[in-house]
Amino acid sequence: MNNFKTEMEAIAVSKPTMRTVFNPSTMEEDEHLGYDAEVQYKRKENTVRMIMCTTLDTVRVGEPVMISNSLS
Repeated sequence: MNNFKTEMEAIAVSKPTMRTVFNPSTMEEDEHLGYDAEVQYKRKENTVRMIMCTTLDTVRVGEPVMISNSLS
């Protein structure tokens, strides 16, 4: 099986806050730190997505962030 890792640029549009997310392992809702960012796609329209992060991440509204996706 091939594992691909892609990176793309996004622009942070909100500061990190605690958010409720669904944990598929426990089938329950958990609190996690996350922010909204506008993902800059090359071949389709830009989309605002929630990005999960940690307290170690530096996120400034209006500045670019690099996000990665692991595809299996």
